Amino acid sequence: ARIRAISISNTSDRCVFFATASEDGSIKIWNFERRKLIDILHSQIPLKRLRISPNEQYIAAGSSDGMIKIWKLQNRKCLCTIPKAHSEEIRSIVFTNDSQFFLTGSCDKSIKIWRFGGKISLSYTFMNAHDDEIDMICLANHDHNLLSVGADMKIKIWDLERKICLHTIENSHSSFITSIAVSSDN
Repeated sequence: ARIRAISISNTSDRCVFFATASEDGSIKIWNFERRKLIDILHSQIPLKRLRISPNEQYIAAGSSDGMIKIWKLQNRKCLCTIPKAHSEEIRSIVFTNDSQFFLTGSCDKSIKIWRFGGKISLSYTFMNAHDDEIDMICLANHDHNLLSVGADMKIKIWDLERKICLHTIENSHSSFITSIAVSSDN
């Protein structure tokens, strides 16, 4: 099956393991140095995106039907499933640096902030964050800002504390934007 996502762990500035997600519903966890398969997590749905938490305790995965699944890496158990986290495909997942929140961006044009402490709960939703599907989100400035891009050819910069869009860069590309990244030094 087609591999749709990859996420890399970073312990002490070096990769120890990484994970891949596939349309067959599997997440494979790999040892980076040995380039060997460590384990396989199973889902019943095609997975489109995944992210390893910064504290390397969890993997979050999103599906084409808007479902989110969270696994605990220590015991490889699925902690929770959120069936209709979004109404359409989840295109991006990011964790805050402290692993207390994760954010999702979707084809349904929304960005959601999820509280991740013991029990997962929806903290906030930016409805119609873009005029078309959202392809990628990333955090910046020590998790104070969020950047989002998508099929509407816009780059948006969000203030996560005040829950507002600070700036929109219109027609930043001649076609839809599929990716965005920020430097590690913010």
